[in-house]
Amino acid sequence: MNQNNKIKLAFFFSIAVTLSACGGTGTSNLGEHNQNIAQQTALDKISNYAEDGEVSPVIQDFIDAEIRGITPLNIVEINFLLITLVAEDVDTQSELQTVIDGFIAQSNVVSEPEVVVEPEVLVEPEVLIEPEIIVPSDVKSPKISILGSNPVTLTQGTEYTDSGATAVDDVDGLVKVTSSGEVNITQVGTYLITYSAVDKAKNKSSQSRVIKVVEVSQNHAPAVSQVSISGEAKAGETLTINYIYSDIDSDTENNTIIAWTTPIKELQRGNKKSFIVPKGLEGQKISVWILPQDSKGKEGQWVESKPVEVLADVVEQVIEAPEEPEATEDPTTNNTPLATSGFGASSIPSTPLSRGTIFVVRNGVGDECTEVAPCDVQTARNKAVAGDVVFFRGGTYSMNLGNIKALNFHGGTAEAPITYESYPGEKAIFDGSSLPRGFSITTGIYIDEDYITIRNIEVSGMPAAGIRLKGNYNIVEGVHLHHNNGSGLHITNGVDGPSPSSRGGSFNIIRNNISHNNSDAGLFGQGGYNDGGNADGIVISHGVENLISHNTVYNNSDDGIDTWVSNYTIVEYNLVYGNGISDGDGNGMKLGGVKNQGGTYPFALASTIGTGVIVRNNIVFNNRAEGFSCSHGKNLNVINNTSFNNGAHGFWSCKNGNVYSNNISAKNPRGDTLEGTGENNSWDIDIEGEAEFISVDVNSADFLKPVPGSIFDGLGAHFR
Repeated sequence: MNQNNKIKLAFFFSIAVTLSACGGTGTSNLGEHNQNIAQQTALDKISNYAEDGEVSPVIQDFIDAEIRGITPLNIVEINFLLITLVAEDVDTQSELQTVIDGFIAQSNVVSEPEVVVEPEVLVEPEVLIEPEIIVPSDVKSPKISILGSNPVTLTQGTEYTDSGATAVDDVDGLVKVTSSGEVNITQVGTYLITYSAVDKAKNKSSQSRVIKVVEVSQNHAPAVSQVSISGEAKAGETLTINYIYSDIDSDTENNTIIAWTTPIKELQRGNKKSFIVPKGLEGQKISVWILPQDSKGKEGQWVESKPVEVLADVVEQVIEAPEEPEATEDPTTNNTPLATSGFGASSIPSTPLSRGTIFVVRNGVGDECTEVAPCDVQTARNKAVAGDVVFFRGGTYSMNLGNIKALNFHGGTAEAPITYESYPGEKAIFDGSSLPRGFSITTGIYIDEDYITIRNIEVSGMPAAGIRLKGNYNIVEGVHLHHNNGSGLHITNGVDGPSPSSRGGSFNIIRNNISHNNSDAGLFGQGGYNDGGNADGIVISHGVENLISHNTVYNNSDDGIDTWVSNYTIVEYNLVYGNGISDGDGNGMKLGGVKNQGGTYPFALASTIGTGVIVRNNIVFNNRAEGFSCSHGKNLNVINNTSFNNGAHGFWSCKNGNVYSNNISAKNPRGDTLEGTGENNSWDIDIEGEAEFISVDVNSADFLKPVPGSIFDGLGAHFR
């Protein structure tokens, strides 16, 4: 073939290729053959991508396949569309064109003009010009994936560590992620952590994690009720404790502590609900103390059962002739049977040592406050928080040591009170005898805050009251108060002046304490000394709804128990005797109220003071003046009490709506002065006679208990 023919053939071949790329029709058989091969190859590549998604088609592939409408602006979206299809949907040119046309119509994307490759003049006939391939630009933002949970819920106070996020771009691959936002774990609320990513083309994206901080679910303390002992109380027999456990959180009971005791010693401690009565307890009374605990380890309060008396195999009743009793020593130190009679103070079990969180010793150093490295009193006081149990190691803590003249303990909460107590098996003695005398001096143990429990300590020698209690919802139990120059225990509030209210000195429990020989006899002035007239065993000069229960109160210079400026106080199961020294009033119990007078107590105020006091099941004897003095109390309810051998009246009543019932008065020289209402008292049944008792010996468990079958059987303190 000559040179001219070669040039002509190359020209026609070039024209055929160009027409094929533009969708035209060639006239050369060779051009048609090459066009068909290119078209099928392109269709196969597109169909394979729809099937396996591995090699993505480019714009030239769609041109070869004679597909219209593909531009740099939509090539990426078209490829994403293909991998959602199957190969059979796009294996022919017409099917593929239909899919592409439908997509473009739905996406409302304006297509760029189709690329038309103009043929170039060939310098060499054999060289063909390939059409230019345009690479699409990066228009998509990175995709962010949040690691871990979203949203997240946290309990208030729980530490939070963020899990982060990752970002992937379809062009750049992995992209750096930054985060912003904070979570305040101490504050309930909803918080956001926002993650951001930017690719090289400046496309941005962001995602957020939601963190919710919620309140801590309160775990309430469990409780027990309807506590009783079943079984025959005889040596060798088995007693069983019965009670109802309750928990408002519906937590199950777990590891409740049960302590079987007599008033003078602990017999058994653990989780056993049964107890085999040993020999040698005949005539003594056994009671059970229960400390409930739930499955989450939350403990409630100690609750005591009604005691049962251990019987001998053969019981002989000996009725002694009435005789005047003699005052005894401290019932807790000589272990007389008087302490086993079910009245007055009983020994209480120690809090389990395992509950101790702060440990104190007289010469403690540092602030660890552990059992092996105990601290001093003030450090412990400053360290204590709600729920702590502070154990004082045994010994005498001088209140003048290191300028410590008063201890004002921190309080807890309703669910987590703070307990201050002697180390189990030891006795911590707080002594103020080295302090200067002065009734108004701030000394002694102060309880100004709420939810404090004081247990098993001794307080003596204070210039004024041994314990001054101004807070609410506190417990004082198992405390020995003696030889203080003010009252053994004084409930007040320091807020309301002469008027009782619930703002302070209210809802407290005073039980199983011994208060004796507290006296200001021989002392005058200095803000309150009155030659014996201002030192009671227990006095309540403010507040409402305090409980004074199972205390032994004797030999105090003024009155035994005085409910004075308080309302709705309950006084029960106390043993009160021998009170009234020097110029003190000397009443066993003075039941509140003040005169309707001017000055401090005008009529309108006096009429609201000392009302609603309940006095039940108390034994009062051998006091210098009245057994029970109504003083100026109003709406008193005096039930099942025994008054014996006091210096004046057994019961000195007054009007004001007071009610007396089921009481016994015997061998009181001035009889009884009664202006209130009542029924079924000893003076109602046998005005001329005297009550008959099994024993008038203070060393007998049957002290002042009526003879069975007598007309006074069922009356007095022994019957509940």
